[in-house]
Amino acid sequence: PTLRDVANAAGVAVSTVSYALNGKGRVYAATRARVQEVADRLGYRANRSAQNLRSGRTATLGLMLPAPDQLSSAEYLNFDWYGRVATAATQAAFHADHSLLLLPSMKDPNGLRRIEMDGVLVVDPMVDDPRVEVLQKIGIPSVAVGPGHSGQFGYSTSPDLVSTTETLLNHLAERGARDIFVLTPGM
Repeated sequence: PTLRDVANAAGVAVSTVSYALNGKGRVYAATRARVQEVADRLGYRANRSAQNLRSGRTATLGLMLPAPDQLSSAEYLNFDWYGRVATAATQAAFHADHSLLLLPSMKDPNGLRRIEMDGVLVVDPMVDDPRVEVLQKIGIPSVAVGPGHSGQFGYSTSPDLVSTTETLLNHLAERGARDIFVLTPGM
């Protein structure tokens, strides 16, 4: 079904349907509710490509994991963590009506210029990561997941490993553990 189909079934103008479904314009609450009900009943879904073309956005995010040749042998112990980050990022993007593109490791980061994205999550970036410089030059915002290096990222997020480890150790001690062995890569 199209906007016109919804408009005909609801007895309103196409522009009213557009405003009602997008939450814009002056539309009475009762009309907005009726239009939404008709759209749901007909199975109307907005054309994502048309919306993205109009807004200039892609609804696509990129995810950059460290390249295998950038990981030390100790960091390979964290490889399961990268899978968990990718899974969580995929779920979050999906719930926000975005797609997530797992970007390949690149010898030439200028290859990023070929991909249209609204933003990129850079997991465990290197100091002076050349990919981040390319992203900045082409105007794609990036967020560091892990330690963000000052000047490279406007935003970063990182798990609080000290607090998490303390909580884990306290839990084990409360359960009666007395000889606790902790294996920590890179420390």
